[in-house]
Amino acid sequence: ASSGLFPPARRALMQGSHPAQPKPRPGAIYALLLDVAGEDEGLAADGELAHPARDATALTLIEVDLSSLADALIGRPTYRAVGRWQWVGARHAALYGQLRAITEQWRARWVVVDATGLGAGLASFLEKAFGRRVIPFTFNQASKSRLGWAFTALIDGGRYKEFDPTCAAPEQAALQR
Repeated sequence: ASSGLFPPARRALMQGSHPAQPKPRPGAIYALLLDVAGEDEGLAADGELAHPARDATALTLIEVDLSSLADALIGRPTYRAVGRWQWVGARHAALYGQLRAITEQWRARWVVVDATGLGAGLASFLEKAFGRRVIPFTFNQASKSRLGWAFTALIDGGRYKEFDPTCAAPEQAALQR
């Protein structure tokens, strides 16, 4: 807890005071960040997922604030997480329809998709639907390291904030945890 990428001091820097957003704000700019997990094609006898502890496909909704471009000391965008979704074991074909609807509802300017392994197919489908708005990201040792250091630089520079879980719907607060 005290020596990793997210020790308590860094997690405190990430904490914003803004609420999660239930719907898009007029004029706001949004991005979606998608981490793709595998499908669970099997169901147990009781109709539950065969592998309920598996990874979840996770989607984070980010509001991009360009006003900080005008600040001579910052000169870059700032980012606020304003929503989250997760799906455990969801079939990618069904997930595609939901992701398309969320992208359209929030008018996401960018959709950054984990295009590594299992995510490649879903990234390709989204690219066909949304063209250059989709940014496929392939994880490897070097890209993961660059991403981690870039993200910690955003946090340490005060340019990334999470929504206040006390102001969020219970499912949003649970996803944030």
